[in-house]
Amino acid sequence: MTQYLQQLSKETKTVIIPGFGALTVTNETTGEIMFMPYLKFDDGTLTKFIIEQETCDLAAAKNTVSKFVNEVNIVLEKGGSFQMRNFGAFSMKDGEIVFD
Repeated sequence: MTQYLQQLSKETKTVIIPGFGALTVTNETTGEIMFMPYLKFDDGTLTKFIIEQETCDLAAAKNTVSKFVNEVNIVLEKGGSFQMRNFGAFSMKDGEIVFD
């Protein structure tokens, strides 16, 4: 999933992770990204991208996203940080999810 989020963030300014939140590029020069927890609505972009990359169907792509969200939430609920190699990490700060 990390590679999909990385690639999409280069192609679009905002990548919505359905049911979780969105990553928005705030500075293209530095690659700074901000997490927006309130943008959870599935706009279909991530799912379509996964379908294209994996040549799978809609159900499989949605399952991939759902598994990712569940994995991140489990790590965060345990007080950990969900690391995404060469991209960033989700963690909890003052009761809110942040992306570093």
